[in-house]
Amino acid sequence: MDSTLVKSWSDDVKSRLLGTVPWSPLDFIKDVSLDGDRAIHVEALTRDVAPRDDLRFTCRIAGGAEVAVCAERLPWDSDFFRYGVARLQGIYPLAPAAYRHDADYLPAVRELIQSATRRGIRYLFAVIDARDLPTQRSLSAAGFTLIETRVYFQCALRNYEFPRRFRCRSATVDDLDSLSELARTAENPYDRFNADPFIDKRDTRRLLEAWLRASVLNGYADLTYVNDAPRPSAVCTVKYLQDRHATWQTSIAQLVLAMAGPGGRFLGVIAEINYLLKERGFDYVYFTTQLANQASIRVGERLGFRIGRGEYVFRLLL
Repeated sequence: MDSTLVKSWSDDVKSRLLGTVPWSPLDFIKDVSLDGDRAIHVEALTRDVAPRDDLRFTCRIAGGAEVAVCAERLPWDSDFFRYGVARLQGIYPLAPAAYRHDADYLPAVRELIQSATRRGIRYLFAVIDARDLPTQRSLSAAGFTLIETRVYFQCALRNYEFPRRFRCRSATVDDLDSLSELARTAENPYDRFNADPFIDKRDTRRLLEAWLRASVLNGYADLTYVNDAPRPSAVCTVKYLQDRHATWQTSIAQLVLAMAGPGGRFLGVIAEINYLLKERGFDYVYFTTQLANQASIRVGERLGFRIGRGEYVFRLLL
């Protein structure tokens, strides 16, 4: 296999990907510009990455087709977990109409594993669209383990209504103690951190606490919403994604981190976020959960969310 490291991905690689990426993250949302969503996706894949973190390369697979392997070391995650963490974003053909369901990406995956090992990566994971059959097969053949099955849900907000309203508010610094307790006690056994026996449960709780604290204090989220109580029992963070609205040609927000304790008003918090977004002129909101997380799915269905697409999370220990 002939592989080429791409230290600074050229305009040529970017333009080729724009014409060959077979799908994009939010192509299930009715009004989204597919060209715009693809452009945002490709921009993320080809953005400048520090050389020490850049694991991207191009190579030719069986039959002579050229593919781009988009992967990178994650510096924040690596520092937090105290071992090298890297993510495979995807493997994409670089010729028009070159995507084939029966393609063999195994040589490319093996080259990535060797490169990651040389860089001191200990934990290599991949988030792969459910439609991407050749990447799924190749990861499995290379020894990756499936640790999470995700599903996307979306809700159109223009005509959103729910039979009742709930008292909710933005979280403040005074809520951090109760939110930290919530992060330590709320448990979702199906997300990739809890589902992976390699990841220490103490690190998972520490990670959730860090995300919530950063959301309230450091702008990690545009909104952190809780039920209106002295010690909130449910929380959800939101990103407005406003820098993408013009390219999408529609306004879309994302529910990012959501959790609730026993008896927590989880449905109420999401219901009121939908109202708040509607009042601010957003057209759509989406979130991801796990296929096995029936509690989260039931809340989404009650509030009018509809299924969008699925994806799988794999990991390999090096």
